Amino acid sequence: MNVFAVVLKHDPDRQAYDACYEPLFQAVQSFEYKCLVPYTTYLVITDASDKEVWRAIFRPAAKSLSSKDRLYVIALCKPYQGYGSDNMLSWFDQHLPKRIRED
Repeated sequence: MNVFAVVLKHDPDRQAYDACYEPLFQAVQSFEYKCLVPYTTYLVITDASDKEVWRAIFRPAAKSLSSKDRLYVIALCKPYQGYGSDNMLSWFDQHLPKRIRED
């Protein structure tokens, strides 16, 4: 399994949960396992590659993104370093793989 961070840096002229982002949020929800990190970052667990996740997220969201939006799919794996809630660190310990499967 792979873990990817899907990160939206939203247009500063829009709210982070503006209705225009609904296609993006729905695309993220299509993954079986996901975890919302504060703000607009989701962690998804999938057998898919980074390119497959990108296509699954970007295609439905593309028309709703503005030129000021930024969207990234970033692979996550161990080891990692972090400072935050015990719940989040525990989630990382439980779910992050030692390496990412590539195409």
